Order: sequence, then structure tokens, then C-alpha cells
Amino acid sequence: GKLCGQLRLQSVIQDAALRLVQGQLSRRFQGTKESHKRLGCACLLIAASQLGLTLDEVACRCEVKANLLQRMVWKVCRDNGVQVSRSQANAEALVGRICQHLNVAQAGGVTAYAGKVMSIANQGWVCTGRRWGFVVAAAFMLAAQAFYYHIEVQEVARFLCIGAGTIQKRLEEIKKVILSVMQHLPWGHMIEADNMHVYLPFALQHWDVLAPAAPLLRKQKLDAQQRRHKALLALT
Repeated sequence: GKLCGQLRLQSVIQDAALRLVQGQLSRRFQGTKESHKRLGCACLLIAASQLGLTLDEVACRCEVKANLLQRMVWKVCRDNGVQVSRSQANAEALVGRICQHLNVAQAGGVTAYAGKVMSIANQGWVCTGRRWGFVVAAAFMLAAQAFYYHIEVQEVARFLCIGAGTIQKRLEEIKKVILSVMQHLPWGHMIEADNMHVYLPFALQHWDVLAPAAPLLRKQKLDAQQRRHKALLALT
């Protein structure tokens, strides 16, 4: 209940978490006081998964180790046949919480952009085998930059109780995915990682066309380079 109050979670979330705890205790769950504490945290995290709550936040506020909490989450999910949601709606819920915390006025636009960036990150395998919260935080950073908000990575990292350096790495990886497609456009040479936010609205609006066309554009670019090279050899 204390954690629900800190995170401003509704009573229905607390009730769902308590049902998971009771179900686990009915299976003769045994352990130390710390183990029971991790059980409560894990059940709350699972119950609130649709609200964009991250494991690192819960671990930090409950003062438990994130890796041990992760194991407890896996155990509860396995025993109860449930899973932690990591859907697009869940990512947008987390971005909405970040916007609210940082008083972002254009929260709707930033959230919509971040959701599309997350979709691109999934297509580019940035999310595979990675901690979900870091990728969502990176998507938020890029979306906020597109709306010309100057937000420090450390501010987002402190709110989510995660490392700023890893957020920055995921941001760079997402930019590389987008750049790998955009650079094949006729004016693609103008796009760099530092000014990616300027061209992000165009990329998000036309990504469904740009992504499938990227291999063909790449082939045309290579063919043109090869023809130029042959022409230069013919002149020598």
C-alpha cells in the first residue's frame, strides 16, 4: 500500500497485486522477510504492468536488488500463468508518466512520436535482449527533441532509477537505425545523428514507405557508384 501511494497507483492495482500474493502464498511460498518483500514488489509490478511501471523503479523505491526482483517476477509469472506486458500501449503509458513528471506541455505529441520510435526500434532489433525501460526512455528523448524540448538524459534516468549512460547508448542505436534508411534519400547526406530530430517528423510520417524502399535505394546508390568508378577507369 505504501508503494502504491508513492507511485499514485489506483486501489484496483493494489487489489490485483494482493490476489497474486495470496495465490503465491497458497502454494506454500517460503522464504525470508526479504523474499516476502520481493514477492509483494513483483506482484505489484505485474499488476501495474499496463501503466508503464518499470522493474528498476520498483526495485529502487522498495530498496531491493533489481536482479533478485527480476527472478521473483519470473517465478510469479510462471506459477500464475501471467506475464508482464510490454506492449505499445504500455510504452506510451510510461512516456506519459515521464511527460507528466517533467511537465512536458505537448505530452500528446511527444507520446505519439515516442510510440512510433519504439516501433522502429523493434523493427531494428534495438529492443531484442535489452532492458525495456532504457529503450522507452531513449525513444522519449528523441521524440522530445523533435518538439525542441531540451531535456537532460540525467533527469529521465533519475525518474526511472536507471543509468543515464545506457539510455544514451540506446538513443544512439535508434538514431543509427533511422539514419540507415534516411541516408539513401537524395538529400540524405544532410542528415546526421546530431540533427536527426529535425527530420524525425518526416521519417515517422513516411516510415512505412521508406523502410521497404531502403534496400532498393541502397542498391541503386551502389550501382551508380560502380558506374562512376568504371567511367573513371575508362578515362585513365
